Amino acid sequence: MFPGGTELLIIILVIVLLFGASRIPKVMKGLGEGMRSFKDGLEGRDAPEETRQKKLESEDTSSLESQLKGHLGRLAEYKDGVVTIGVADGKKLVSVGDGLLKLEGQGSIETVQLSSVQKVVEVKA
Repeated sequence: MFPGGTELLIIILVIVLLFGASRIPKVMKGLGEGMRSFKDGLEGRDAPEETRQKKLESEDTSSLESQLKGHLGRLAEYKDGVVTIGVADGKKLVSVGDGLLKLEGQGSIETVQLSSVQKVVEVKA
């Protein structure tokens, strides 16, 4: 009782009309990920640790980016995984993005990967 060619064509046409041609790949990707997750759950497997860690890192990085973008132009320093904002003798925070932050001062530019930043501290003057 598998649908024939005409029935499949009608089903595909209805799907295109409901979702739109541009959204079908996203819907199928979500369906595939859901099926894979369901299958892994039945077999007692969790998501791979690497995938979970990458998701956490990307969330942390985007959070740091948005937090640091609010301090562009201020003096800052990076030391041992800590970015300190508002220090008197620091370098100017000139850009944040693409997983990097750039500090400029005294003719040099220091580029720091956001993944190495553990916390941001603001010093009130």
